[in-house]
Amino acid sequence: MKDVVETIVKAAGCTIFVTRVKGFHTIKLDGHMCMAFTFSTKGIVLWLRTKALDGLNIEYKTMKHMFDARLPITVVTDENVDLIRKLVAAHVEYQKGINKQRAEKVLKQEAARKKREEKAEAKKKEEMAKKLGVKSKKSKKEEKVEKPVEAEVEESEEVEEEE
Repeated sequence: MKDVVETIVKAAGCTIFVTRVKGFHTIKLDGHMCMAFTFSTKGIVLWLRTKALDGLNIEYKTMKHMFDARLPITVVTDENVDLIRKLVAAHVEYQKGINKQRAEKVLKQEAARKKREEKAEAKKKEEMAKKLGVKSKKSKKEEKVEKPVEAEVEESEEVEEEE
């Protein structure tokens, strides 16, 4: 039974992590725990997440744990092997979704951190410019923008006065 589960898990692209606890193995996808299983001479118990089981009509025992659903399997039959394949596929898809959310969150946090650093750097430069009495680039740009506007206004006033 253990060999059947390991074969299915490896075919799904997951790795099996053997813990220090005898008979307990975790199934990982991209380094994150996807599901787990324990085995003994009586059979195998799959440790699952109920969120990943949505839509599958399966009876299981619940516990207060990260893997809150337990499904014991004692006999190797074609039906049980198909069930294990469905469960592994469901958990792999669920974990892929979680991994994607984590990656997006990390990217957002990195972008926010860079923005904060850029603001702090700009503030330091402005303070240094004030201390040294140098006009910042922003004020020079503002002056360049303001001068042409003022010149245009003055020219139009001169034209009106001449008329």
